[in-house]
Amino acid sequence: MLRRTVGPLVCFALFMGATACETAKSANPLSPTIAGPLEGVAITPPKLLEPLANQQIRDKDQPFNVVIENASSTSPRPYVMRVQVATDINFSTVVWSRDGIAPGENNQTRFVMPERLASGRNYYWRAQADDGANRSKWSGVMGFEVLMPTHFGAPVPQEPVANVVVSSTRPLLSVSNATAQGPVAQAFYTFQVSTNAGFSNLLVHAQVPQQGGATSITSDSLPYGATYY
Repeated sequence: MLRRTVGPLVCFALFMGATACETAKSANPLSPTIAGPLEGVAITPPKLLEPLANQQIRDKDQPFNVVIENASSTSPRPYVMRVQVATDINFSTVVWSRDGIAPGENNQTRFVMPERLASGRNYYWRAQADDGANRSKWSGVMGFEVLMPTHFGAPVPQEPVANVVVSSTRPLLSVSNATAQGPVAQAFYTFQVSTNAGFSNLLVHAQVPQQGGATSITSDSLPYGATYY
């Protein structure tokens, strides 16, 4: 009779102990195995600060700074943030993402993008806070643009060229405008005339704004009977 009762009693005690342990484990709000969401917890979305909406970022300024206003949370659990960058506003093509970003001090999180984005494209970014049991809604979406790098081709001389002999002491100097890539403001052209190919003795040094199609200036008076470059 003793053998028949001891076995079930021991098994019952072990089962109850395991149940009590599991109940205590689940009651700890910091437990990594807790099932969320926790009741009564509210986490606001982070707020995007930089890049600004519709900001144009020069390619040479990459990698650029990212600044986020931290979320607020009533959760007993610490939260981290995730950030996504996509080429479309619906985030169907995410080109960069990062999870586990710890909130920074003074209610702001700052970091430098760890990699460059392709230039000449528009991007959209958003952020979310997550404590492992509860998560905020996504922040509002903001768009920005990474500009193409600025590049100028060389202007092509139109006149005078090919060792031509000119009759005027004030010849017209003209070049075809250079090709340009990327964001370009007002372009200026510098004209130089020298007595030698090394341009160590300049007789003309002038700068003028770009004109339509071709850009020209009238040279200062030059002595007759000489070769110029």
